[in-house]
Amino acid sequence: MAPMFLLLLLSIIPLPMLTFRPALANNNNSDLQTYIVHVSLPDIPLSLGSKDLLGYYHSFLPQSSDRIVHTYRNVINGFAAKLTPHELEDMSTKAGFLYARPSNKYMLHTTHSPAFLGLYPNQGPWSSPANFGKGIIIGVLDSGITPGHPSFNDQGVPPPPADWKGKCELNSCNNKIIGARNLIDQDPGPPIDKDGHGTHTASTAAGNFVEGANLFGQANGTASGVAPLAHLSIYRVCSGVYCEDAALLAGIDAAIDDGVHVISISIGNINPVPFYRDSIAIGSFAAMQKGIFVSCSAGNFGPGPYSLSNEAPWILTVGASTTDRRIVGVVKLGNGDEIEGESLGHPSFPNTSLPLVNGFVKRSGGKIVLFEPGVSYPLSIERVFEKEGVAGMVLMNNEIEAYDTIVYPKAPLPTVVVSNFAGEKIKAYINSTVKPFAAISFKGTIVGADKTAPAVAVFSSRGPNLASPGILKPDIIGPGVDILAAWHEPVDKSIRRSEEAFYYNIISGTSMSCPHLSGVAALVKTVHPDWSPAMIKSAIMTTATQVNLNKDPIVDQRQVPANIFAIGAGHVNPSLALDPGLVYDIQSRDYISYLCSLFDEKRVEVIAREKIDCDGPEYGEGQLSEAQLNYPSLAVELGNATLMYSRTVTNVGGAKSTYNVEIESVAGVNMIVEPTVLVFSEVNEKITYNVQLSRQDYDFTMSTNVSDYVQGSIAWVSADHKVRIPVSSSAASRLHRSSSALKLLCSICTSQINPYSALIAPPKPNPTLNSPFITTTNLAPFAQTRQLPHSPPLQSSSINITLAKSCAPTRVKTNPEIKRKREVDSKPALTFGEFSVWAKEKLAPYKVSFGREKRDSTFVVVNVKKCILNRQLREERNDLVRYVQRLSVVVNDAQFQSECADKYRLKFHETEQELWRICQVLATNRRVSSSNS
Repeated sequence: MAPMFLLLLLSIIPLPMLTFRPALANNNNSDLQTYIVHVSLPDIPLSLGSKDLLGYYHSFLPQSSDRIVHTYRNVINGFAAKLTPHELEDMSTKAGFLYARPSNKYMLHTTHSPAFLGLYPNQGPWSSPANFGKGIIIGVLDSGITPGHPSFNDQGVPPPPADWKGKCELNSCNNKIIGARNLIDQDPGPPIDKDGHGTHTASTAAGNFVEGANLFGQANGTASGVAPLAHLSIYRVCSGVYCEDAALLAGIDAAIDDGVHVISISIGNINPVPFYRDSIAIGSFAAMQKGIFVSCSAGNFGPGPYSLSNEAPWILTVGASTTDRRIVGVVKLGNGDEIEGESLGHPSFPNTSLPLVNGFVKRSGGKIVLFEPGVSYPLSIERVFEKEGVAGMVLMNNEIEAYDTIVYPKAPLPTVVVSNFAGEKIKAYINSTVKPFAAISFKGTIVGADKTAPAVAVFSSRGPNLASPGILKPDIIGPGVDILAAWHEPVDKSIRRSEEAFYYNIISGTSMSCPHLSGVAALVKTVHPDWSPAMIKSAIMTTATQVNLNKDPIVDQRQVPANIFAIGAGHVNPSLALDPGLVYDIQSRDYISYLCSLFDEKRVEVIAREKIDCDGPEYGEGQLSEAQLNYPSLAVELGNATLMYSRTVTNVGGAKSTYNVEIESVAGVNMIVEPTVLVFSEVNEKITYNVQLSRQDYDFTMSTNVSDYVQGSIAWVSADHKVRIPVSSSAASRLHRSSSALKLLCSICTSQINPYSALIAPPKPNPTLNSPFITTTNLAPFAQTRQLPHSPPLQSSSINITLAKSCAPTRVKTNPEIKRKREVDSKPALTFGEFSVWAKEKLAPYKVSFGREKRDSTFVVVNVKKCILNRQLREERNDLVRYVQRLSVVVNDAQFQSECADKYRLKFHETEQELWRICQVLATNRRVSSSNS
């Protein structure tokens, strides 16, 4: 029947689908590139078998070619194939073709943390009712696994569920690792971890109990993951630090087929892409529809705002926090002052005073060296050590990192990491003393030492959400600093690797916080197996805590209260998440209606894998706005009008329960909730409440942060539960906020760059620039600056003018309704020609560093202008902002032009006149300030 069905299927395809250009047969293989191709299935009732589906996909490809890399059944209607640009162009003319995009490269982004989360083996809900996650399958998409590591022993772990359909490409699968696949076609073989990242994240989520886990004797104790009796299914989608787009989609597709319950993805995106171009968003949408919970890392580009990855509302987006465990090192100065920092120690290092110098200087051998960020941080500590014989190092954090300190585990010599303020104190001592001395000692691991924990990690990416501003992100924060977990090889290279030995490592990043939340989701799923992903997410978010161990508000790296765009709903509390009282549920159709408010129907089809009539009755005869989505947070933009939104809660607590509302007021906003009391008579009963918001007289000033946003909360409180959602409001106009965002960008570009917000990779020429995705693990904190150490600082005038010129007006079609809502004066106060002349004059004195070359800043402006005009700009302003922000890491013309050519073809959120006016504001302000100076 299959051949007959295929013949019938092809017979209904229009003739152009079967015609090919003869010249294409001679394409050079060097022109081939992997593309992910989205197609529509035929408009006839059918159930495609695997052979029929493959035949349909082949009908889009050149005849007599075997170009398919992956086919997908769950995450998209489509396939990944190697094509030339001409073949792709030919394919785009065929009936059924929807959309194609290049397969980009992604990159990869514990003994005490379960106890810090309140999870103890012999007490509390961890053992009962959560049963350590027993019976739940966590799928980990990462760099593979280290089979045989004790963290993956199956003691106490039951056999896989009866409906498990996964495959094992290892010789050592057991009841813990029940599935393992390698989805990388360019790097075949078993899914063995060669990087360590996948082993670390898998053991954090679901590693079994292992006694005596430590690194260099530090953080010693019994290690386990958050769900130690859960099963693991491993999907190797990353080779080294690189993760192919097509392989990532294939990994999610396989996880859905296999029957996992939770997917953990510690992989993030540098560029803010729309959801229909984001493989994680697309794949996780399909997983959500199958009832699979997806947890993702928020990214390591903090502390600047607008720095998030994985922003889709059907994903749990996880930021990173500290724990109360510190591994303490002490720098004792010659004047008797003792400075505490963090260090893994060095057993053979004597506690004696040695000469202390500021920065790497000649004849540093035998001395302790203070390294200052952006001035003397080495690109390779090993190189400095081997060449000069430095005795010890004190690594001083920069101003942005403030009080944050993070263990650096790879240093081959005694090293202490100190805060910026402590470093300044050491510098002052050096400058005030003819012959400064210091001694380094090690106190070791101290649990309970930091009562400000949990605090937001400096590197943890912040909101607001660029991809969908009406969805508050991140959702939650969890442990992500100095996390001890399984590793694939000895951290100390002097130790000979042994198959019998087992290794651990301490690393930091949102890559570490993500699997913590994946484990928590597994615990909730164990107790509530029938809950939807949205209900599990709601339980985690609405029970989060907003205070630290001192019962003070959670702080950031500056030790000031962290805002809503840093902590989301707050810090995870697993015990409370198991019994939330009320939940906010969201169905698949609600998400689709929400997508209709963002994209046209074809782009919605790319994500939803079905033809969508956004104006039809099934999706509300219109579009569900971001703020109206039944999300366990509320983010709104207030104008002068009064806004009304609703939320629906489902009772999952006691059959008879009463909840009273508690409102934490939002500055400058009148917020009224009706009704004020919710009375439930049965379990699973739903009640809807309304939230009315209006603007007060309030000074929402523009600034270089997110001060034009204000925050509060709505909580429903009963005798046994408190169910809280955060509320964010901007009372500034969109024009106001856009200008503020661009000004903010200027301040980010021209300030001291935060190493944790830069490309995270070993120092190489042009590290990872061609990849739009980034690791969410901090492996080499001080080798991450966007500028080379000796590059001159970027001048603010240069960057401001570059931004202003880069968003010059273009011919962009805009929705007439949006135009009517955002009428602006289209008469320019400064013509583009005048602006160009003025910009060229102003830019002349400034230089911009491009790798090892220095070029006049006019190069930046001219190429941005050329890029914008040549590609018929269709991207969102937010995307443009982030793109221009990355100019500081452009290495050469070819890469710049390649980035330009591949930018996203979207519609502006602003009208062209409004965007142009924003640029004029920046230009005028800069001109005035330049004149005054």
